[in-house]
Amino acid sequence: MTYDPAIHHRRSIRLKGHDYAGGGEYFVTICAHREAGKIFDPPSVREMVREVWENLPNRFLEIIANKKRAPMKNARTDSVGAGFMPAPMPAVVMPDHFHGLIALRGGDHSLGEIIGAFKSLVVHEYVAGVKRGDWPRFPGKFWHRNYYEKIVQSAEARERIAHYIQFNPVQLRVRLKGIVALGNPTLW
Repeated sequence: MTYDPAIHHRRSIRLKGHDYAGGGEYFVTICAHREAGKIFDPPSVREMVREVWENLPNRFLEIIANKKRAPMKNARTDSVGAGFMPAPMPAVVMPDHFHGLIALRGGDHSLGEIIGAFKSLVVHEYVAGVKRGDWPRFPGKFWHRNYYEKIVQSAEARERIAHYIQFNPVQLRVRLKGIVALGNPTLW
């Protein structure tokens, strides 16, 4: 089916006019699909997602090379030389979503391409874990189709976001006998 603006009303949540391949820092939130539920709840799954995030610069190059069917060179050297993505920054994996800070230098690859690679790699690793019998199968879709990003515009904003990421797991809202409490119940 071709795009028909009369019946297709999908709007972009991206900042109009912003060059997402031009570099910058971003705070991203990527949500698991509602069908997948709290798919990241098991500690081993959270660890796998963290490892994918930490190794994303090298793994991204593998994906690009496979798409272009080009021979791979030294991934660490290429990632620095390509100038598109230094090592990922702080991140946290919650039971049903992921938060991370990422800094991109200007290059040939956009934030969307990098997030797409991350999502693809996580699904690939999860499916491998399902085949090994480590994790249960997931019904339907794994990720929501999109992701949310906020452009980090200052060092102060970066610090606030890094603090939020660090303490997000502690910000659980718990209802006990009608009282709403913030914090980690295991520490009470």
